[in-house]
Amino acid sequence: INQQTQVKLSDGMPVPVNTLTFDGKPVALAGSYPKNTPDALEAHMKMLLEKECSCLVVLTSEDQMQAKQLPPYFRGSYTFGEVHTNSQKVSSANQGEAIDQYNMQLSCGEKRYTIPVLHVKNWPDHQPLPSTNQLEYLADIVKNSNQNGAPGRSSSDKHLPMIHCLGGVGRTGTMAAALVLKDNPHSNLEQVRADFRDSRNNRMLEDASQFVQLKAMQAQMLMTTAS
Repeated sequence: INQQTQVKLSDGMPVPVNTLTFDGKPVALAGSYPKNTPDALEAHMKMLLEKECSCLVVLTSEDQMQAKQLPPYFRGSYTFGEVHTNSQKVSSANQGEAIDQYNMQLSCGEKRYTIPVLHVKNWPDHQPLPSTNQLEYLADIVKNSNQNGAPGRSSSDKHLPMIHCLGGVGRTGTMAAALVLKDNPHSNLEQVRADFRDSRNNRMLEDASQFVQLKAMQAQMLMTTAS
């Protein structure tokens, strides 16, 4: 984890999350799946609340969550230390029920915040999504939740989407790069990859098949804008 871009809570405690930037501008917060300990989950929730993340995007498939016994912290009601959560499912009618949407209410003392959650259930580790259209569709949803009350481009680590998969490099990097393309389809993806690696670690966007899908999404977008 790059300590230069590591996110810190208001009390100064660092969390295992980085701010991904491209061309000097913040794109998203990126991390690995929070550890299944009360402290780690409390810190994760505090970060979502304090940074007023525009949305939470969980790219870990249901199978992988079960296999690795990962906590389904974004659905249901929990108390993690000082933070209380209450998550309501909004819909799962998207893309053949591959995406569940929730609204998660967070409260900590006097602070309250509701964050939209997207859980993408059909994205295998180290592989692309089943279709390029789904990647673009996802980027659209994330971008739209950005505009609902949060600026799409913030100059700090606040009001950004928080994205994680399992390790926070492949699927997470791909999703964040898709957001960059939505902002500007002419963006240089090699430069996006290099900037993300500077922001987090050298493994960002390391899976070739995922990078190929980003290139396909870019080509599709440029064809649409040209026609």
